[in-house]
Amino acid sequence: MTKVPTLPPIGKQRVKWLAVRFGSTTGRVADIANPGDRRRCEARIEFESSYGRLWEAETRRGCPTVADYEACIRQAAVGLDADEHFHWRELKRPARLRGNMSNLLNPFAVSWPMDSFCTEPGLDTPRALIVNVPDARRRYTAIVWGAENETAKGVTAECRAQYDEAMQAEAEGVEVMREAVARHYGSASGDVSDIPQANRATASRYWRRCMALYDMRCEFELALTRISTNERKAEEQVRAVAETREIEEQATHDTADALGFG
Repeated sequence: MTKVPTLPPIGKQRVKWLAVRFGSTTGRVADIANPGDRRRCEARIEFESSYGRLWEAETRRGCPTVADYEACIRQAAVGLDADEHFHWRELKRPARLRGNMSNLLNPFAVSWPMDSFCTEPGLDTPRALIVNVPDARRRYTAIVWGAENETAKGVTAECRAQYDEAMQAEAEGVEVMREAVARHYGSASGDVSDIPQANRATASRYWRRCMALYDMRCEFELALTRISTNERKAEEQVRAVAETREIEEQATHDTADALGFG
């Protein structure tokens, strides 16, 4: 019997390729000189790894037999080998890759195969299509409106109305997503209760996957925002130290002038 390959959530050559894109001269993440870019690379790797883990979980959940699961894994292994070979070739020309990271920093510009609508229910049964704004998105919105602790309680009174409006918009955005899913699976009104019974399990399967992907994107967005916030704080601290030193030097100079030592 052929052994079923174990797939990593992300390929080794892909990780090296990402490291070079974020500035590494060796293909090692640890060798990215800029600490902020190194953390961005780590966040991107985790983002893509999350997708790999989700794909494996969804595949396992959707296969009715072990044989079906093994067939899917073998097919995916062929695709992974091809992807790894592509990145191996790309790494032979590192100069054209290095530092070119801008299109890797928008989590909502990424299109995954699992974004496509499901066409069958797998092993799923009909479940409620619940609207929830991901925790990472809540934290991100709190940061945008000035909460250093990433919670609604940390939003100042001056920004509270804008924060509440932003969160309402987030909830409505998820409702729009759910309505689109309901319509795709046969609801003329867009209401989930009008999805034909025959399509409800498939709709449930896709909605779970859709929200998992959305949560992944929000987690990546939050990680990038934290990195940028920490960089800004570090820059402000350096600037404050420099300003303090300048004031102290000026005070010393003024004292020397007053004492006739200038």
